[in-house]
Amino acid sequence: MKARPVRIVRRRVLLARLAAAAPIVFGAALLLFALWPWIVSRRPRARTIVFYGFSILGDAMNDGVFPAFQKSWREKTGETVEFIGSFAGSGTVTNQIVLGAPADAAVVALEPDAERLAAAGATPPASWKSLPFQGVVNRAPFVILVRPGNPKGIHDFADLA
Repeated sequence: MKARPVRIVRRRVLLARLAAAAPIVFGAALLLFALWPWIVSRRPRARTIVFYGFSILGDAMNDGVFPAFQKSWREKTGETVEFIGSFAGSGTVTNQIVLGAPADAAVVALEPDAERLAAAGATPPASWKSLPFQGVVNRAPFVILVRPGNPKGIHDFADLA
């Protein structure tokens, strides 16, 4: 009878040990996979604010207000805050929020839009009236353009009525 080479015996022993260890390795990997969210969640999460505003606010909010607020908040609290901004016409913004868009804050251009948000339950009725300046952020000037020579004699909004 021929003697088996030592290599074959060692190989079979090694394969048997690997086969026995496979369920343990698989179980450990599965446990790590299950616990991973709790392992990595020790890092503080950033707060997220979803902001809806009428279209002309986009650049001012994204380039000025949001970064300044993020810096100030970080200095005061040590927390990170992120903004998700959506900008469109005031009526469009109002419609999106009424239909359930997850807005944390919104700035609309017209009081009727604010009243529609209140009627839909998105904000308490007339809550903007208790804010400084009754919620008016700015008073934008209107410019009336007329044809050369102003043939209709339009000088103000009353003339348009």
